Amino acid sequence: MTEQARERRRILIVNRPVQKRIVAAVVLAPTAALALTTAVVAYYCQRLVEEATLVDVALPSLSPLLWSVLGFCVVCSLVIVIRGLRFSHHVAGPAYRLCKSLERIRAGDTAFRVKLRDGDYLGEIADEMNRLLESMRAATRTATSPSVGDAANANRTPEPPREDARTEPAMATAGARGEPGFS
Repeated sequence: MTEQARERRRILIVNRPVQKRIVAAVVLAPTAALALTTAVVAYYCQRLVEEATLVDVALPSLSPLLWSVLGFCVVCSLVIVIRGLRFSHHVAGPAYRLCKSLERIRAGDTAFRVKLRDGDYLGEIADEMNRLLESMRAATRTATSPSVGDAANANRTPEPPREDARTEPAMATAGARGEPGFS
């Protein structure tokens, strides 16, 4: 099986509310404009047929013209709907995957990479999230690994306190003698 076939998402509707909003935003205006244009063309064709009938003129090419305009509008509307659905699929799918990745991070899991398919949008965000995950893993490794000084101190046994080293009287007498550094 090719890598591209393995990367294909099996489900077209990944996040229904998001995809509905995207499809509505991308598809609604162009399809409405095409429908309005079709209605205007149909209206003027109908008026032309009525005017031709009044003056007893035959317009045999008018009907094929109207049907070709209607066919063009239907085909364009289908292309717009399909492209809008595919566009939403390439945005909503990665957005869904990024949200699931954020949930994993919130749960404390940073041992993964965000992978998107070829052709998906939001790739820059996925790349930035992967850099964030790598820096989080590096910070975790630094925080959990002992430093060189800590390792040296961990191997040394603590010295017992000396009996003759009494700091308070020594400091009191040093300050009384007027030695520099004490006041």
